[in-house]
Amino acid sequence: MAYTHHQQNWKTRTERKKPGVVPPMPSTTCDQLHNRQLTNKSPNDHFNATCNQRISKKVLIIIESPYSRNAKNIAYAMESARFQYKVVSDSRTLPTLTHMNKGRFGVIIFETMNIYLTLDQWSRQLIDKYCREYGVGMIFFMKGPSEDELQMEKIGDFGFTVQYNMGLKEYKLNPNSQVWRITKPGEIVGETFQEEGWAVFHTNHSTFEPLAYATQTAAFYEDYDPVVVSKNRTVYPAVLDRGLNDGIRRVFFGQDFSFWLHSLMLIDSISYLSYGKLSLSLERYIQIDIDDIFVAAVGTRMKADDVVVSIFLQS
Repeated sequence: MAYTHHQQNWKTRTERKKPGVVPPMPSTTCDQLHNRQLTNKSPNDHFNATCNQRISKKVLIIIESPYSRNAKNIAYAMESARFQYKVVSDSRTLPTLTHMNKGRFGVIIFETMNIYLTLDQWSRQLIDKYCREYGVGMIFFMKGPSEDELQMEKIGDFGFTVQYNMGLKEYKLNPNSQVWRITKPGEIVGETFQEEGWAVFHTNHSTFEPLAYATQTAAFYEDYDPVVVSKNRTVYPAVLDRGLNDGIRRVFFGQDFSFWLHSLMLIDSISYLSYGKLSLSLERYIQIDIDDIFVAAVGTRMKADDVVVSIFLQS
């Protein structure tokens, strides 16, 4: 037997709290960026009725190998969000993209950008034409080249330059981006990321918008002195192509799915690129198992204060 409580209808009842009982407070807050108070705005609504009706609620994932860790993590993220998806491990045999004048997929994810760049001309033109006509967006994850000497590469197809093998620190999201829905920008990830597959993007085209900022650190083999520290500049490890150049919206991630924040960023990117067709609800529920209150072992039974605290933490 379980009791489900709808958070939206919950109101604090201070009269039931015991005197002197203070609810636990989080150790960090997500409302400041560089000591500047962020505007408290509601989550972005990506719904667009015109484009939304032309695509299906399904994600197409094109991968290099079904055994790669990144491919498995992307598929797991789709299952966690309960998004329907189809995985294709051979880019030479693409599935049918349309059915009865409707797009079968709302977003196309490429495990690596190299998969897209090495598509044969017919397949690539087919995907581009489909995305342009149905308003479908693409998502790419960067994978560094196998040649150690290649540190920077110009991707002329997209109009930006990629710099590989970067060490980063102070990762933070762009608070002004319209992509974020469930992800809340404002907090800075203070840990230092060594050169393990990180790539950053350099561009001055107006179609690109930074989704995330980070500080470049000195290479691990260089002395960490004031001269080298001057390299500590702001770089973009994730960017959004708004489609002003060719009519196709795209999101680029500077690393694979091993970075924990990419899970939330991916879900919001899918919602943004699919015009809200593939989107998670913002409603949250709290379910309390009544058995834990009445029949649990002594010392582990829930009390009224425990319920108040659990509701407070979810708010």
